Amino acid sequence: MADLTLICPTVGRHKYVERSVRFWSGRNEFYLLYIDGSTDPLRLDWDIHKNITYIHREGSYADRVLSILDIINTPYACMICDDEFFIPSALKVCLEFLDSHPDYVACSGRSVGFSRYLRSVVFRDQYPLLHNRDLDEDAPVDRLSTHFKAYVPAHLYAVTRTDVFKKSIKCALKTELDLYALFELVEEFMVVAQGKSCVIPHLCWLRSFEEPPIRNNGDTYFDPSKGFTKWWLELGYIAIKSRLEFCDRLATTTNYTLTASQVYDVFDSYVQAGLLFESSRNGSVRRRIEQLLYKLPAPIYQVIKIIKRLAARLLRVYERRSALAIRKLHEQGVTIDRVDLGDCISTISSSS
Repeated sequence: MADLTLICPTVGRHKYVERSVRFWSGRNEFYLLYIDGSTDPLRLDWDIHKNITYIHREGSYADRVLSILDIINTPYACMICDDEFFIPSALKVCLEFLDSHPDYVACSGRSVGFSRYLRSVVFRDQYPLLHNRDLDEDAPVDRLSTHFKAYVPAHLYAVTRTDVFKKSIKCALKTELDLYALFELVEEFMVVAQGKSCVIPHLCWLRSFEEPPIRNNGDTYFDPSKGFTKWWLELGYIAIKSRLEFCDRLATTTNYTLTASQVYDVFDSYVQAGLLFESSRNGSVRRRIEQLLYKLPAPIYQVIKIIKRLAARLLRVYERRSALAIRKLHEQGVTIDRVDLGDCISTISSSS
């Protein structure tokens, strides 16, 4: 019986789900649970995939994810994107770590970003702040302060004890504020509040940059104009009352292992650190260009991206960057399972 369930919410991206199914089918040490909100279901012979459950259910992201939590019955759970990959051997190391460290609630590995053009798969450096990240402080407020002052998403896609996973996901999805990426922030907060976590020195997560990020699809969580920082800095009675209620609710959900004031300080440090980081980035020409590109309609963005990739291919910039990204991890002592990585690359490069 598998110890880990990988949960994959998806909508309107059948080609990526089919690719993901090809990779995970037959790896019976893991259960895969796809929850598809597309108008039409993906018609595959699901009976032949013994370790995979496919559920077609239209509705919001929150409704779909909440609907499947009660059927997860493995000791550990983890979210996965439909277009991304985990290294199976690294997931097993995460499971072994958690089995032998009962005071830890979550474990993940290092990450690289990847893109695909023509038949090539190239890599880029991703989340360097995950290097040696170990939130091992005994006090929840200390772990949270460390994490949110140098924030990077380290827990949404981490192997997590299922009881902690369910509580964190439920709290995040039931937080009734119309704010971009709030689900991620609350989920990260709740996991860290419930116990220690770490990032092991194994390449574990391949994050896809094949498509532009999902934005403005009508779902609460995907509208960048409704940013957390903007809301946090708003003046006026209603905004202040909303923030205080938000902090009190999280404190209550942690059974007051943290006070509302401590919760406030954690998120305020996150906002202030983010403002400092953005001020340093926004001055660069490259950052201004990136901001303009992300505002373009998706078809135009795709054309520009194709042109950029073709130019990079001629100059072999991507190939050099790809080798550099993997070499950086190797130099940091990160274990890279070349066989499993090769299986990922083969699946990506052979997809249509």
